[in-house]
Amino acid sequence: MKLKRALLVAAVIAMCAVCMGMMNIRYDRLSRYPYQDEKSRQLIDQYLNDEDIEYIIEYSIAPSTFVYFIESPGFSIYHAPEYNYLQEAFAYRNYSADQIVQMVEQTRQQLDVQDLALLMLNYTFDEVLDWLRHGDEYYSGAQLLLDPSALDAVVDDEHTIARHVPSALRSISDIPTLTVDEQGNEKTIEVDERLVDPLRQLCTAAEEEISSRSCGGLIITEGYVSYEDQKERFEQARDDYGSSAILYEDYPGHSEHQLGLAVDFALTGVVDEEFAASEQAQWLSENAWRFGFVQSYTADKVEITNKLARPQHYRYVGVSLARKLTENHQTLQEAAP
Repeated sequence: MKLKRALLVAAVIAMCAVCMGMMNIRYDRLSRYPYQDEKSRQLIDQYLNDEDIEYIIEYSIAPSTFVYFIESPGFSIYHAPEYNYLQEAFAYRNYSADQIVQMVEQTRQQLDVQDLALLMLNYTFDEVLDWLRHGDEYYSGAQLLLDPSALDAVVDDEHTIARHVPSALRSISDIPTLTVDEQGNEKTIEVDERLVDPLRQLCTAAEEEISSRSCGGLIITEGYVSYEDQKERFEQARDDYGSSAILYEDYPGHSEHQLGLAVDFALTGVVDEEFAASEQAQWLSENAWRFGFVQSYTADKVEITNKLARPQHYRYVGVSLARKLTENHQTLQEAAP
């Protein structure tokens, strides 16, 4: 009797096990999911866990809104709206699903996707990511400019473009330039392409109004300066001047030269210290605005700019703004809203 009872119990257990196995085999986690695209359902079943599936069922989230990204490393179903926002914002750049997911996941803890999209209109993703990870090593409270390409962009001690490299740099070929650096190495001077024609016009006017020499005797000694080059210059200034270095050199990332919108002039045969007293320097001071250029750092504005006078340094802002700043005797910082 006991044996029969044991066999009966064993048979029941076996039948239950078989039934449970069959139920598990036939169980469809997506039975309540209303979308019937078989390929999408297979991907969902493969890549989403039970909690994720309950989420898409509860909110009836269509496969079309996330399946494109589902196989990408780091994918989260809960961040799909952010992936779609970034993809739509930059449809013309043809980012892959993996790139979109990576960009969102690497920045979302520090930046809303809308702000990320705004910054990426003017910065590369690598530039944005570097800024988020490292900030500004020279000025902890610095703010990253939204649009480093704007003609009225203000870079000063508090505003930076970090390691941004302008996308529209052009070398100056038909205007007198310094062709070698202090070490005797060949030097190419580049500027934002918007400066090339105004510089040509300025040189033509200088030849007509000051001297018949090429560009009226003026020579361009500096254009675009990279973050790394500016870092070397600032570090050297810090060695030379200590805590007063900022009066002489900009923090890296804070230089108008890094914008590609500034040039430095010199006069053939005249040392820098004597440039300010030259006829050419006086002419630039009075006429550069006609071609869209302004002198950024003057002796009477040191308290505003925190820079000593740089009579050789001119920033391109466009004719309209240059006229306004010159007439009002303002710096860009003073004119900024």
